[in-house]
Amino acid sequence: MKSLKKLALASVLGSVVLAGVSTSALAQGEVTEETLNANYERANNPAYSEEAITENDGFEFDEDHNIIAVTIGGETAEVTQENPAVEDAWFNNTPNRITTNLTADPSTSMHFQWHTTEADEDAVLYVWEDGSSIEEAVEFTPEILEIEDAFHIQTIDSGNFVYAIMWDEEEDEAMTDDDEPFIAVDNPDDVLGYYTDEVFTEDNLLWLDKGYDNYSLALPYPAFTETAYKATAEDLTPNTVYHYAVGNVDGELSEEATFTTAAEDSEDFTFIHYTDTQNAFSSEHQRSEAEYSRSTVQSMLDNEDAQEAKFALLSGDIVNDDWNDTEWDLTLDALLPLNNAMPHLFVTGNHDNENFIDHINTDNDVEGMTSGVAYTSRYNGAQFIVLNTEQDNESDEEFAPAILENQLEWFEAQLQAAQEARENGEIDWVFVTYHRPLFSSSYHSLEDENVQLVRDDLMALLDEYDVDMVFNGHDHNLTVTNALVHNPDAFGNAEVGTQGETDGETTTFASPEGTVFFIPNTAGTKTYDAIYKNQDFEWILEEEDINETYEELFDYEFTEDDVTSYRELLSTEEQPFRSSFYSDGHSNARESNMQHYGVIDVTADAVTYKLYQVVGEDLENRETTLLHTYEINK
Repeated sequence: MKSLKKLALASVLGSVVLAGVSTSALAQGEVTEETLNANYERANNPAYSEEAITENDGFEFDEDHNIIAVTIGGETAEVTQENPAVEDAWFNNTPNRITTNLTADPSTSMHFQWHTTEADEDAVLYVWEDGSSIEEAVEFTPEILEIEDAFHIQTIDSGNFVYAIMWDEEEDEAMTDDDEPFIAVDNPDDVLGYYTDEVFTEDNLLWLDKGYDNYSLALPYPAFTETAYKATAEDLTPNTVYHYAVGNVDGELSEEATFTTAAEDSEDFTFIHYTDTQNAFSSEHQRSEAEYSRSTVQSMLDNEDAQEAKFALLSGDIVNDDWNDTEWDLTLDALLPLNNAMPHLFVTGNHDNENFIDHINTDNDVEGMTSGVAYTSRYNGAQFIVLNTEQDNESDEEFAPAILENQLEWFEAQLQAAQEARENGEIDWVFVTYHRPLFSSSYHSLEDENVQLVRDDLMALLDEYDVDMVFNGHDHNLTVTNALVHNPDAFGNAEVGTQGETDGETTTFASPEGTVFFIPNTAGTKTYDAIYKNQDFEWILEEEDINETYEELFDYEFTEDDVTSYRELLSTEEQPFRSSFYSDGHSNARESNMQHYGVIDVTADAVTYKLYQVVGEDLENRETTLLHTYEINK
C-alpha cells in the first residue's frame, strides 16, 4: 500500500501534466523524477516558508547604535563602516554584450550591436561568406554611441558584490527604493554601513528572491560613460551562411560567429521561442540565474529538433532591472552561445524598457516612440510583427494603454500590408509578438491596467486581420490558448473560435478560426503559479488585485464565473515548478530548476510548436524533455 506521502507526491506529479501528456512522459528521466521529488519536498517543507525563513531577519546594533550585522533569510552578514570594494570600476574593452537581430528583410541585411568601455574609433563589423576568411571580409562601419550613466555593481577582490545601507527617516526603515539607482554612491555620507554577499548560500531562498532589497541598496561604481556600436550588414546574398566578428583586427576582436540569411521567397524554416530570462544579478555568487539561462541555451543548441533553427525569438524581459549594466553583461554573455549561432528577434519587456534601445540594435518603425521598439521582419513565408507593450510609460495619464494610438495605427497598417501579401501568395503566415499577454494562466494578463485598456482594440485587430499565432512572455508559466476570436461582450474580449483537439501528446488546430497564443514559461528562474487552476477564487481575491483593477477601470466586479469562462479560452495552463512561496502569492523565490522553450517548424501548410522542458538542479547534469506538440494546419 502506498504511503500518504507517496500518494500526495503522485498527485503533484500528475498536476504538472500538460493537456494530453502522460505523467510518465514528464518523469521518464531519472534527473527529472529526482528533481520533481526534491521540488515537492521543499515546496511542502514548513522550514522553507517565507515566514520561517525570515523569522530572525533584521539588523543588529552595537551600543552606539551603529549597524554591525544584517540577517537576511536566516544568514548573517557583517556590516562595516568602510566600503570594502576595490576602487577600480568595471572595465572591458573586448567587444561584449554582442547581439544580432533580424532586419525588415533578413534575406539581404542583418543588425548587430556590441559594447566596450572606451571608444574604438576604428572598430568595424567584419562579415564574410562561408568558405572564405576574415581576410576577405566586407567591413561595415558602425554608428558609435556614448552610453551615459553606466551602472555596474561594486565588487571586492573575490568578485562578490557590495551593498549599502541607508535610512529612510520618513518611513523609519532601511531605504530600498531603486528609483534612484546611484543614490548610495552619490551620497556616501548618508550610508550607514556596507556588507557583501559572501556569507549567503544557494539554499537561502530569500536571498535568491532579491533579499538584499528588503534591507539595502545595490552599490554601483560612480556613473561613467561606456560605448555602444550599432552596425548593419547590407547587400547580403539570400539563403547564405555568413561568418562575422566585431571590433578591430589590430586590437580587440570578438570570437567568430555565424548567421544564415533568409530565403528570397517562401521556404520551410525553423526558429526557437523563449522568454523572460529576466536574470537578477544578486544571486550570481549563490545560484546564478544567468547560468540557468546559459544551460537552457545549451539545450537549444544540442536539441536535434533545433539543429536547423535559423533564429531565436525572445519575447521580452532580457534582464530584471533595465538600468543595471551588470545584469545586461551577465545575461547577454549567457545568451552569447546562441547569438553566435543565429540571430534573434528581440522584443521589449517591462523590465527592459527604454534601456532596451541602448543594448539591442533593431528597427523602430513608430516615429518618436522611446519606451521600446516596434518593427517587422519577413522571414521566408512568414511576416513577423513586433509590438511594444510598454508605451504607457510615454503617457502622462494615470492609466494608459500598453499600446498607444500611434502604434495601433502603425500595427493596423502592417496587418493590412501582410493581408495583401498573403492574398498575393507572397507569404503564408502572419505572426505577432509582444511581451504582455492578453491571455495567461497567471495574474498579469488580467491585473495589469495597461493590458486591460488595450485588450479590446488589440484583440479586434488580431481577429480582423487573421493573425495566426501570437508569441508572448511576462507571465512566467505555460499557457497555450485555443484558437480565439474577438467577442467584445465576453469576459476577456474573446471566445473560442476553434478548440484544439488533443490526441496523446499532440494538440491539433485544423484550419482554425482565430489566433493561438503561446507563453513558454521562462528561460530564467522566476516562475508564476497557474493561479486559476491551482488556487480557489477566495485566494485569488485575497492575494491578487484583479478585482481592484476591474473595479477601478470599469466599475466591474470580478466573479468566479469570469474565472470559469476565462479558463475555457486556455488549452494549456500549467506551472510545473512547485515552490513554498506560492502559498502567499503567485511568485516563487527565483529558485526554479525547470526552464522551457519552443522549437517551431514552419511550412506553407502547417506550423508545429514543440514545447521543451529543461530540468535539473545541477547545471552539469540536466535533462531536456519534449512535453507537448501543438500543430496548426491550414
